[in-house]
Amino acid sequence: MTENIPNELLETILFHALTIPTVVFEAWRTHRTYCGTPSSGVSSILLVSKRWCTIGAPALYESAILRDESRIEALAKTLNDRRDKRNLGRYLRRLRVESGFGNAVIRVLNAAPGITTLYLGFDLSVHCDSTAGLMRSLKKVKLEHLLLDSVNGRLFSSPMSVNLSKAVAGALPHWKMLKRIDTSPKFVFLPDMLPALTQAPALEWISMSNFTMHMNLDGNVLAAIGRNPSVQVIQIHALDKSTHVALLPNIDEFARAKLYVGEGRDMVKLTDFPEADVSKKDPGPLPDLPDKVWDRIFDYATRADDREVDEDLPIRILPSPNRTRRAVLLVNRKFNRLGLRHMYSIPHLAQDTNVDQFTAVIEGNHELARLVRVLCLPEDTVFEKRKHIFGAPLTRLERVTNDFIVFPDIAPFVHDGESLPLHEASQWLPEGIIDSRLFKPFVNLRSLELYDLYGAIVEDIPRDAFPKLEILNLWGWDLIDKFAPAELPSLRRFGFEAAPHVTAQAAKFLQVHGRKLDALSMTGASDRQPGQPPHALFDFCPNLTEIGIPSLRAPTNIPFLEHSQPHAKIARLVFPSLIVKGSALEVDATWDLFVETLRLHRDKLPALKEFHVLTSFRWPITRFDYDYFPLTPLIDDLHSMNIVFVDGSGTRWTRVLQRQWRRQRVLRLSPAAPENQDGAGIGFAAGGTSS
Repeated sequence: MTENIPNELLETILFHALTIPTVVFEAWRTHRTYCGTPSSGVSSILLVSKRWCTIGAPALYESAILRDESRIEALAKTLNDRRDKRNLGRYLRRLRVESGFGNAVIRVLNAAPGITTLYLGFDLSVHCDSTAGLMRSLKKVKLEHLLLDSVNGRLFSSPMSVNLSKAVAGALPHWKMLKRIDTSPKFVFLPDMLPALTQAPALEWISMSNFTMHMNLDGNVLAAIGRNPSVQVIQIHALDKSTHVALLPNIDEFARAKLYVGEGRDMVKLTDFPEADVSKKDPGPLPDLPDKVWDRIFDYATRADDREVDEDLPIRILPSPNRTRRAVLLVNRKFNRLGLRHMYSIPHLAQDTNVDQFTAVIEGNHELARLVRVLCLPEDTVFEKRKHIFGAPLTRLERVTNDFIVFPDIAPFVHDGESLPLHEASQWLPEGIIDSRLFKPFVNLRSLELYDLYGAIVEDIPRDAFPKLEILNLWGWDLIDKFAPAELPSLRRFGFEAAPHVTAQAAKFLQVHGRKLDALSMTGASDRQPGQPPHALFDFCPNLTEIGIPSLRAPTNIPFLEHSQPHAKIARLVFPSLIVKGSALEVDATWDLFVETLRLHRDKLPALKEFHVLTSFRWPITRFDYDYFPLTPLIDDLHSMNIVFVDGSGTRWTRVLQRQWRRQRVLRLSPAAPENQDGAGIGFAAGGTSS
């Protein structure tokens, strides 16, 4: 049927199916690009017939994205195959080389004289890349568009990146048709390239970020480009969605008239900006605006938007939010009245002294205490002791972390029949007896995390408490037992410590609430006490789709999996706090034990497809990084079990390669012997190698 399609129509169809879209080809790399971009299998459509292959070959070879030396070597072999009379290199117009520079790149360039667009990645390794002889081949290419990319901006610390910069610099004056250069947000022009930018004979447009513009290692980037008479536009696109306009009037005079700021329709010529400082010593009277308008202005200026609680606030920013907020209060009485909410609703507490002063103020002034909506610390701020706030009526509090202890002192300020707007809370319970009825005003809570080291709650939580609670994490002695009688109709996620003395309580709780749960989070190894029967906790949660393991290090196993029946719905293992560091050469026996335990009980998790690590880490951006990334051995083992590694952004690790080195497996598990035989339990067998 398809053979009846006219050649002209088939050629158009295959062109749209096989060519790489411009937006994909020119997209700047991130740390996730190398391992998070799946390989394209679109070329398989050419296997339909010999006619399809002949007509589609020009579209297939019009562009190429090469991420490592194996892909480059394969393309070089194809383009230089003397037995193939099609001369496929003549079709190549766009070439993207991210890493793996060496002789194969030179062979590709020599075989493809028609390349007009070249994308070069500069994050190179002295172990895997070579630029010898590259300049000679680059000079022969008739480029029209050049894209220069760096993910981390550390070109000056890499000898291979320096050599590649020299090769490009040597070729720039010879590219008679090069009209445009684009650079990635973190790219840095090394000193060798600056004179070449001045000499590029046909260069009309160059685009860079604020970072690139200001990284003048040995020379002035804008001055070098501005002195090129052929350059018409120097575009500064935003790295962080903002351009420091105040710095731009001080640029080189040759670049001033050519400089544009922004992107797309928002791109504006620099000379359109006022040269005088926009700030005035005597601005005159303030405009007479309604309170709602000023209130919205203050929301923006002080980073305290009253319409929603921003999870990223408070953050370390310059200028300090507190400085801005204090300045607003001192303008006049009206600003003082309107600005108090912005000062206290989401306090910026980055230092221990700030917290002590803030606590003293709200404990002494109840009106200010009622303005507070969020109590938390910036992620990079840690205090030695948690701050206990006494006697402050925080009746409008919406979110509090365990850095601040407000319970149970907040409860007495709530009148009978009233409720608190608090919807997210993490608290350490203080020493002493706490009346469980104090929880009744917290009807709006959706997420609750409690730590109880003293057994402060001695009575059951009221049945009708927490009607909207979706997430419950309980850490401490006998705490789970106190929540089991509550109805908790909205509960979907539950977390606890899988310690021997807690397991029986967790089993009792899950027998009541397990069917509601979508996710179960556990720490510990679930070793049971002598004489205690094994607990198959997963059997109480038939709708479970996610298991969370909030440990900082590699766990030894998945708690309670061994004694549970096969579960048909668990699809994800989630590690929200895992610390990723070190090198793949550092053999981690704990990960080996975890992998082998999972492999041994793989049949109990038939739906398991994903392994999530939510903490931030740097993905490998080259093949060399891939081989030595600390989790590469684990990811390879997971891949062998058809489990995909996923990070906090949802990016899936799709690249699985044969590593250039093999490491010895520390241990290997054998199936457990029946419990009535000697040596019952999991056995260990040394030896073996991991793939």
